[in-house]
Amino acid sequence: MRVLMPNGTVMSVEKAIAISEKRLTFNGKDIRLCESATDIVYANAVAFFPETSVHGGMATGDAILFGNLSNEFVREVLASLVQQGYIDLSGLKLQKVQLSASHYVFDQGESDAYMVQGCGVDMCFGYPFMGMAAPAVNNAEDVEDAGEEDDDE
Repeated sequence: MRVLMPNGTVMSVEKAIAISEKRLTFNGKDIRLCESATDIVYANAVAFFPETSVHGGMATGDAILFGNLSNEFVREVLASLVQQGYIDLSGLKLQKVQLSASHYVFDQGESDAYMVQGCGVDMCFGYPFMGMAAPAVNNAEDVEDAGEEDDDE
């Protein structure tokens, strides 16, 4: 499959994945949640993974995600890739580049899209990506056990 990028370059892709992204406010901070869409109705972004690298694996560091898309646009992109084997994104207007994906405007495609490349895309897989923080670890058992004395002694 081939993608004509907004900058005019052509990218050969092995895989395109519908992404679901959500922003919410928690504890006074804006949080970005991002992962593979479990159903196309939740998709509002799309990630492209380049063809296999010369080393035999998918070059995930070169993956590109376009976010802040309408669900209809995501469907059109994926349908074009399936039916025609290519998609022309050269007319896609992008937001100004930000340091973090969490800083882009996110309004379900009402304003311009944004593009993230490399590790920012990889963080949408495996667990929901929450801002720039690592996933929380539940230490509840450790805290509960810390106050108890061992009766066997």
